[in-house]
Amino acid sequence: MVFIFPVGHEQATVRRWPVITICIVALCCLVHAAVFPRIEREQKRAFDLEARMSTLKIQLYFKYSARGVSVIDQIAQHPSRNVMDLARDIGAGIDAFWDQFVNGEIVPKDDPDYLQYELLAGEIEELSENNVLSWFAFRPGGFHWWTLITALFLHGGVLHLLGNMYFLYLVGCNIEDVWGRPVYLLVYLFSGVAAFAAHAAMFKGSMIPVIGASGAIAGVMGAFLVRYFKVRIRFYWFFIIMRIHKGQFHLPAYVVLPAWLAYQVWAAAMYGDAVDVAFHAHVGGFVFGAGAALLLRLTSAEERMISPLLEKKIEGPEFVQDQRLVRGADLIARGDPEGALALFREMLTEDPENLTARVEAFRALALLEQRGEAKQEAADLIKVLLSRNEEEEALQIHREALTCDPGFCAGPRDAYRLGRLLEGQDDHENAVRTYQNLTATWPRFELVPKALLNAARILKKKMADDRGAFEMYRKLVLDHPGSDLVSFAKQEMKKMPGGQIVFD
Repeated sequence: MVFIFPVGHEQATVRRWPVITICIVALCCLVHAAVFPRIEREQKRAFDLEARMSTLKIQLYFKYSARGVSVIDQIAQHPSRNVMDLARDIGAGIDAFWDQFVNGEIVPKDDPDYLQYELLAGEIEELSENNVLSWFAFRPGGFHWWTLITALFLHGGVLHLLGNMYFLYLVGCNIEDVWGRPVYLLVYLFSGVAAFAAHAAMFKGSMIPVIGASGAIAGVMGAFLVRYFKVRIRFYWFFIIMRIHKGQFHLPAYVVLPAWLAYQVWAAAMYGDAVDVAFHAHVGGFVFGAGAALLLRLTSAEERMISPLLEKKIEGPEFVQDQRLVRGADLIARGDPEGALALFREMLTEDPENLTARVEAFRALALLEQRGEAKQEAADLIKVLLSRNEEEEALQIHREALTCDPGFCAGPRDAYRLGRLLEGQDDHENAVRTYQNLTATWPRFELVPKALLNAARILKKKMADDRGAFEMYRKLVLDHPGSDLVSFAKQEMKKMPGGQIVFD
């Protein structure tokens, strides 16, 4: 099985702390820590009570209706003598008997058996009317207006909570940044309301509790699709067959999010209420959020009203520069990297040392497939970032450059350092590619033999690619005969299939 999950996207930078998103995440986590243990206790007690009621029902049926006839005797007396037919008939008989028993038609209501039933039924009713889910979860058939909000902060387990909060972090920070906190919060909450309404429309009268923020988060995802239509989302994948295989790839939002919505629609039609996932709620929330974003776009409300208000709240001398960065990012999201590049170059004309503008200019060049300029800009950026020891930022630019052009190579010394950094992060594929590109681009550089040796070691020990490792050792021996590392490479080759023949 291949595991694939999103790890980020191109427009992850925001201008202000995403306070609302942080508060939602914190509140959901606090509520879960405080409330979920009680929900578990109440659900366990409800299950125990229902089990006791089922046992009582069967016992009373055999006592009063079957009149002590054993199951074996009933099989012998059954016309088909088939266990499945007997089970179906007994089930129907139990249900018919129970309706009569509950109505007092089998025994008087002061009978000890009936009193035992009433006591147990009273416990079940009291628990069903006075528990956390009955008061704070959304139920179409037992509606309380406040549950439209409270249900958004309850979750059915740690994985449910963490999954929801992770997806909110991926998309919510950007929407909060460009729409402002009040608008973002309203869209989030009303997306949740729309999600519950969609669920209620499909399951009228249902008393099954619905909890979780996924409907509201689906609304934010819908808004993200409209607002950041062409932004590329980065995915990480891995699978295990003998060893761990892993890597990364990018897909635009206009592919990923509609595909997610299509799956929700399909699952809603296929499964209905057969699973514990409110697919209809996801669809309702997503459609509402996308609709809200379309409305803001069609009315130009963001440009005419929201952005000017945000500008007044963001202080500091770098605000004008930040705004141009934001407008440039918006142009990229709208499919106009050329316009964004012009804006970034305008900023660089005023301040050639503006590193943020240079990074965004590189990304715009990559989108425009101007590989020559993009590679040069990436190499220059990496050199500056490494000189400042901003290694993580340099690695990010390097990975993006490799995505743009698999043969990309920075300056020789920088490339070798990047390879070592990638090794330290266990990014084996990119580390090997970086070493290979270094040897191809700068074959006479003094560290090329070490790069070849490092690549061979990774291929052999980390990636189980003996053939690839053999080729790296062979290249070291043939291309750099004067290196001190040749003898070691020959020894390693002799240990590999075919290596002894090469030297004998």
